[in-house]
This record gives sequence, structure tokens and C-alpha cells, in this order.
Amino acid sequence: MDIGEVIRKIIDTGLYRIILLFILIFLLRLFFKRKVRLHTDVDKLVQLSEDRQCSEYSIFHDAAKKWNFSEKKIDEDFKRYLLYGELPRYVRDYVEEQFGGQNHG
Repeated sequence: MDIGEVIRKIIDTGLYRIILLFILIFLLRLFFKRKVRLHTDVDKLVQLSEDRQCSEYSIFHDAAKKWNFSEKKIDEDFKRYLLYGELPRYVRDYVEEQFGGQNHG
């Protein structure tokens, strides 16, 4: 039995619908899990900037000090945050560290 026959059997039996459904469910779970995580991380970043009475941009700089990142990298990461709500790993880790790993909010 070659791959073509296997594919035809899958299509003929309707098994492909079940496979597509599982793929769709998996992708939706990943999507929503990521959205929730971004929302939580952003909330923590905003809370930290409010607590310190400084800008979120300042938090990015504080987080980057440990890694000696260039001003250009920090600016690019901050722009990505403003456009897409994406926080780089070093900022997420820094914010978590500042909250002592506790869930704030």
C-alpha cells in the first residue's frame, strides 16, 4: 500500500474531518493560551510602571541592563510591544522577578 492509497482511504472514510477538527482545536487552544498570557504579562508591566511612577519604556531599559542590550534593540523591542503587545523574554522575566513570582492583579 503506497502513500496515495493511504490518503485516498483517509479521504474516503471521512477520517480527514476528524483530523482537521483536532488540528483546529489544538491551534485554537494555542492561540487563546498565548492571548491570555500576553494580557497577564502586559498587565504586570503596566502595574509595575504605575507602582514605580515611571514609563513602560523605562521598565524595558531596566530589564535590559542585565543583558547589556543596545539602545537600538531596546527600541525595536519596545516598538514591537506597542504594535503587537509582545513582550520579549527579558522583560517578562524582569517583571516577574520584581513581583517576586507572585500573581499580581
